[in-house]
Amino acid sequence: SIGETSPEGIKLISSTSEEAVLEVNGKRGFYTLGGEVRAKFSAPDKAKAIIRSKHGMYRVSGFINRHPIDFLVDTGATWIALNENHAYKLGINFRYTGTPGWVSTASGKAKVYRIKLDNVRIGDIVLTNVDAAVLEGNSPEVALLGMSFLNRVSMQHKGNLLVLEKNW
Repeated sequence: SIGETSPEGIKLISSTSEEAVLEVNGKRGFYTLGGEVRAKFSAPDKAKAIIRSKHGMYRVSGFINRHPIDFLVDTGATWIALNENHAYKLGINFRYTGTPGWVSTASGKAKVYRIKLDNVRIGDIVLTNVDAAVLEGNSPEVALLGMSFLNRVSMQHKGNLLVLEKNW
């Protein structure tokens, strides 16, 4: 009703079948009834990571389960590959949660535990439920960002840069 204030603090000053005068935060405004409200929307920017090549290799800092870790991008690695020391530092109890097996590496056969990582972040890209492998011992020296992550993003080479974009 005219002169009443809503619980949100909007007071109706006057109204006709075509417009209303409202007071909001002490300021009066004229509002046409039945008018159109227009808005412009744009697609969100895709999450991306830009990685610079150093001596022909792409190294990047990222996060596993919100813990920092350095990666070497390796399209020849099936999964994200960690050594047991990486796993301990990340709080991953791979012997309990992982599935044991064997893999062939450049250094020969190695005992491995397959695990799922809750989340992996590189730049603005965050992926969940990412397959990984923890190898017994100190190899690989640097965690490998393998295809279990890379298959879920698009990769583009631009000069000495590797641009990763999250697939929506």
